[in-house]
This record gives sequence, C-alpha cells and structure tokens, in this order.
Amino acid sequence: METEDLIKKHLPVTFSGNHKLNLKLQPPFFSRKYGYLQIFKNQDEENAIKYELEIKYIKTVSQDIRIFRLERLTEVFINNVVPDLLVDQLAYECGKVFYPLDVKVGFNGQFAGIYNEQEIIERWKEVKERVKKYFLGDLVTRYIELMDVTINSSELLADSFRNDLLFRAYFNDIYKSYTPDLQIQEDVFFPVAAKGNQVSFETSQLVKPLLNDYEEIEIIHKGTVNDKRTKFNIENGYHFILEGQGALTISGTYNATYKLAANTKSIESIVAKWVLEEPINKSIEIRLFRIDEEKDSDNLMSEEQQGSSLVFLDGNNSQKSENSITRIISSFFKK
Repeated sequence: METEDLIKKHLPVTFSGNHKLNLKLQPPFFSRKYGYLQIFKNQDEENAIKYELEIKYIKTVSQDIRIFRLERLTEVFINNVVPDLLVDQLAYECGKVFYPLDVKVGFNGQFAGIYNEQEIIERWKEVKERVKKYFLGDLVTRYIELMDVTINSSELLADSFRNDLLFRAYFNDIYKSYTPDLQIQEDVFFPVAAKGNQVSFETSQLVKPLLNDYEEIEIIHKGTVNDKRTKFNIENGYHFILEGQGALTISGTYNATYKLAANTKSIESIVAKWVLEEPINKSIEIRLFRIDEEKDSDNLMSEEQQGSSLVFLDGNNSQKSENSITRIISSFFKK
C-alpha cells in the first residue's frame, strides 16, 4: 500500500505540446486567496510587510490578454503592527486608491499593464480630498503631487506595479515552452536595487518532471547577477555605462521555488530570495502561500498547519519598528 501511495504522489507533470505549461482557467469561479510576506534586510536592519490578498480571473479581452482582479483582504502590517507614524498612515491611505486593481496579463503569465485606469483616476479624486482633510504639511503636498502625476500617466502607473516584487514574481512568464530536459536559461530582471530599479540575473529555470509529495508542480529558479553596470548606474536607473562613475560592478544571487496546482497550473506558493552582495549588501525575500478555506486536492498545508492566515508566514515574531513604510514602498514613486 505504501508503494502504491508513493507512486500516486509522484506522477509525471502533464504538459501541452512542446513541453509547454498552460494556465487552465475555470471562469467564473477561478479565485485564489494568499498570505503575502516580504522581508527586507540591509546590513543590520530588517523590515517586513505582510497582508492577505485575493487574485481572481475576470475575463479574456483578446487572443493573448486576460484580466485579473487583485483585492487586499486585510490591512497592511509593517513589522507586525498597523502603520502608526504619520508618514506611514499617509502612504497607506493613499495606496488604498489602487484597489480593487484590474491588471492585464499575457497568456505566458507576464504582467502587461493596468486595465481599470479610469476607475483609479475617479477614485483618486475622492481619496485625495479625504487625505487633504486629515493630513497637512509640505510632505503631504509633495506626496499628493507624486500621486497625481503617477495616476494620470498610463506608463508611470504601470511601471509602479511593474517595479513591485509581488507583481514581478507572481505575474512572471512561467507559462511557456521548456526544452526536452525541462530547463531553460534566460536573463530575468527584478526591481531589487534602490528606488525599485531593475537588476539583471542570468537564471536557470527548471520544471521538475514529477509532482511533489503534495501533488504539486515545482519550478526551480537559480540565478546570478550578470548586470555589467556599476552600483552607481544601477541605483540611478541608468541603462548604460558611464565612464568614471561609481566603483565596482555588483554580484548577487536569486533563488525561487514556484509550486503549482497539478491540474490548473495555478500558483499555490512562491518562495523567492534576492541577495545583492558587495558593494550594496542587501537582501529581499518574499513568501506567498494559498490560504483559501477550501482548496483543491493540491493542498499545500494541512488544516493543523494553516492556523492564522498571516501567522504561518513569519511565526508571528512581533517586533515594533520605527522604520517608515515609505522606505518599504519607496520604489512606488521614483524620484
């Protein structure tokens, strides 16, 4: 019996033609709820942001574009507390204008833009007036000005989310054809430098041929920085080399594990970490897990393991911090 169970748990992964992974949607009931944690480490400093969100398929609008809706289900917690500093509250209240957020996603799974821009513009008119009543000062005025510019520009609005690690990791082009040995090598860019600037990683992407013990597909990413620009150029967003500027090129690594439901190929979890070594010295880690009350047979955690939706992400190790939320979301408004 044990041998039979083992064989059932390690069935081969099913692909479409050309060793391709395809996301199989089942509208109108395709919806996933997740707990999300993002940890920032910079030398001796550490900060964490976490919340719950729902990602739901809405419709297909062309031959290669689908619309997904994102909604936050909880408040955003910074180091396990609700933002209480004035600047934190300002950023949090302004950020509410974006949700619910409808995004355009290619059939390969990659983020392609914002779909409900006009709704966000209309919501911002109300939110802006409410913010002005409760927040005063030069910082508030500057923040509102940045919001105005971003929200009223399709390009800046899309870039603000494109430079968000959750969006970059979740809406990644994992739905594509792989080689016969189920491994490909690509240069992948992630917004892990200062101000959300992109860094290039040469990345090996491997689909394990057999399902894991939870009957999930596993995709393993392993990458190293291959960006030839200096620290100065990267952190200032320059896409070319400036002679005489900065000092050294940077080094670093990227490692991620994606777990997908065997049947739908939808994302069950993502655990990823980016490490930038000398001369930057920082790391960012994200953890995304399904927290739905009713999950399909591709269960990630047992009921005993689930507990509180957000607690399992970080062990509920509460540490009050006076670091500002604006440092965590500073990439949202690049100066």
